Formats: sequence, C-alpha cells, structure tokens
Amino acid sequence: MLTLADVKGKDLSETTGKSTAQAPPPSGNWVQQVSLLSLPLLSAQLLSKLLNFVAFFLLTRALGLQAFGLWVWAFSIIAMLAAFWSFGLQVWLSKASARAAQGQINLTDLLQKVFSVRCGALVVVGTLGMAWLVTFGPPDHLKVSPHTLQITLLGLFVGFFFRTSSELLGATLRGHLITWPDGVVLFVARLVFVLLLVWGDSTTSLQINLVAVFFAISEACAAALNVVLFFAKYKTLAPRRNDEANPATYPWKKLLSELSVYGMLFVASSFMFRVGMLFAGEFLSAEQMGVFAVLHRLNEFSLFFPEAIAAVLLPFWTQRKAEGFSKHTGRMVLLMSLVGVLMGAAATLIGPWVLPALFPKEAHLVSGWLWVLMPLFALQFSNQTLLAHLMASHREAQALRWLAIAGAVAITGLFLVAQNALLHLVAVLLIAEAVFTVGAMRQRSEPHDPN
Repeated sequence: MLTLADVKGKDLSETTGKSTAQAPPPSGNWVQQVSLLSLPLLSAQLLSKLLNFVAFFLLTRALGLQAFGLWVWAFSIIAMLAAFWSFGLQVWLSKASARAAQGQINLTDLLQKVFSVRCGALVVVGTLGMAWLVTFGPPDHLKVSPHTLQITLLGLFVGFFFRTSSELLGATLRGHLITWPDGVVLFVARLVFVLLLVWGDSTTSLQINLVAVFFAISEACAAALNVVLFFAKYKTLAPRRNDEANPATYPWKKLLSELSVYGMLFVASSFMFRVGMLFAGEFLSAEQMGVFAVLHRLNEFSLFFPEAIAAVLLPFWTQRKAEGFSKHTGRMVLLMSLVGVLMGAAATLIGPWVLPALFPKEAHLVSGWLWVLMPLFALQFSNQTLLAHLMASHREAQALRWLAIAGAVAITGLFLVAQNALLHLVAVLLIAEAVFTVGAMRQRSEPHDPN
C-alpha cells in the first residue's frame, strides 16, 4: 500500500503566506497524461521486477523453502522498522513538492527540514531496534544461529537506510512530475543486487547473512546515483522557485503536525502489508511460513504496476486539486482491480510450471495456494489507487481511520482464528484488505479549505 496525510483536510499549500499560483486546468485526456508520466517509472519497475525474479530464483534455490521463509521474515522485520523512521516522509514530500512546483513553498527550506526529521527518526528507531534485538531477540523456533541473524538484520538495516534516504530525493522529483530518475535508480539497485548474488552463488554458498550484505551494497550504490541525478535535475527546478516572489517557508510546528499523521498512515499501511509475514514467523510451522513467504514475495513483485501508477496519480491529482470520489476515480479503481485479477490468474496458471525450478522437492506445497493471488492482487491494486486519491483530495483522515479499522480486523482475526492455519491467515488478510477498499470508496468529503 501507499500512505500519507493531513488530519483536518487542510491543503498542504496552506502556509504562512498566500500564493497566487494556480493549479493547472484539468484535462479531459488525463488518463493519457498519467500513462505517459508513469511510463518511465513503470518500465523501470517492470525491468526491476524481472531482476527481482532472478534474485528470487537464486535465493530459493540456494536457501531452500524454510531458510527462504526466514529471509523474508527478517526482511519484514526491518521493513517495519523502516516504516517508523520513514514516517511517511517520501509520500508527504511528493505531495509537498507538487505544491513547491507551483511556487507556493520554498523547496530548499522544505528539504532541509525533511532531512533533519529523517536523521532524528533514524537515531531513535535504530536505538530502539538494537535494544529489542539485545533484549528479546528472534523467536526461539527459528533454526539459525544468533550471530548469523544479527548480521542479517544489520545488513538489511543499512540497506533500508540507503533506500529510504534515496527515496526522499526521488519523491521530490516526482512532485515536479519528473519520474525517470526514480526509475533508473530503482533498476540500478536491483541490477547490482542480482549481479552480487550471481557472483556469490558462483564463488561460495549463499547464506542469508551474505545476502543481506549484498542488499546493503546494492542500495548504497543506488543512493549514490540518486544523489547525482537529483542535483543534476535540481538545477532545472531553481528557475521555477526563483520566478515566484518569496515562496513561503514551512513552519516547523505545521510540518511536524502533518508528518505525525503521515507517519501514522505510513506505519499503518506497512503494518497491513507485513502483518501476515510477521504473524507467520511467530505462529506457523517453518513449512507453512515458507509457503506464505513465496505468496508474500509474489505479491510484492506484482506491486510494481499499481505503485508506478499511484506515484504519478498523487502529484497529478494534487496539482489539479482533485476532490471527492469522481467517476474518473471509480473507473481507475475498477481498471486496477481488473488488472490485478488478470495478473493473479496469469501467476496461477504459470506458477506450476515455474515452481519446480525454484523448489524441486517442495513445489507442490506452494502451487496449491496460488489461487490466493487473484483476489489479493485485485484488492492491493485498487487500494493503491484509492490511497493516492484520498491523499490528493485532502481526505487523509478518512484513509487513516479505515487503515486503522482494517489493521484491527487483521490482528484480531489472526489471533482468534489463524494460529497454525495458513488458510485462516489468508482469509483474514483478504477480509482486512476488503474492509479498507469498501471504506475508502465511501463518497464522503472531509472539511476542505480550497485555499
């Protein structure tokens, strides 16, 4: 899922000064515009997912089903920590940068404050994460040495540090509807990771701690490239800022107030995406956890399409002051759901032919569960689009409420009916996603100041 927000429906462009900039007039052919703007990021996402599948093949073949489940569990743990130190900054910044493109906000001042917040959050979350690892450690039934798991978690932590810092630069450019640098950086990160895995697989046996180190190196390379591309493009944004007389700075109090809501949204959506894997690591058998890890990773692979579309829809609808649930939004949600079903059906049909190459002895355990991908993809795809619309139309409070309700449904259902039962776990997660879909589609308008 996506995530972000404002609590009382106030426009992000509302600052201490008034802006005379006008939003671009809505275009009747907005779907074509969104498609063209999404194409660079979508192409890079597709190529990256192909590389991810190569990595998926190498990891499953080298680690086996149970160790692969452990890898995805560790990845989910650090991804949840990253949600806390990310605190919704990248999605919020994409929307704020769209306002800065109109001269309403001083972009330089905004970026200085954002990176200060990121550094502070990183220190707090890193300290708490280390305290958890020392005090509690991993579940006792996971078959891995503590030293190996500590190196794995540390490597993933470093990798996510570079990834989330790099995403801030990409979000700034996306707010100005410049999407290709984000796509290039994403592709480079995956390419370096795959090349390191191929090298490691040919020279030594792959272990999860070595894979985590490779992940950290690949994300560091991508972050360095993102810095270069960002400052090359940032020069082209300067005239837009200087053309406006005295663009308003963002007051610290207002920024922190908004980020507190964006952070809750980001954590809530990350929780919705990761809760099944975290629950599986605690309560399911190693075999069932491995099966769910494969489904979880296939779901993650599929999100390249709705994420690329939503990444453009958010600033696009923001600049055009999208309000209410229009027929255009409904059509986009329906279209994304249909694409999700078709992609899930394709995975269900192709999976039985591919899985034996990944798990020669265990493919039959996974193939019987591929049907789950059709409803899961449909719900995930539609929810990405709905979240982008809610944020662009300043209805973040509604998004947060329904994410909280869906999360409560998920965690309650998991503990009541899903322990030691993979089918129950899948059913609970599908119901939770559907709860958010229904809630987000309610045609309710939050109080809105058009500024």
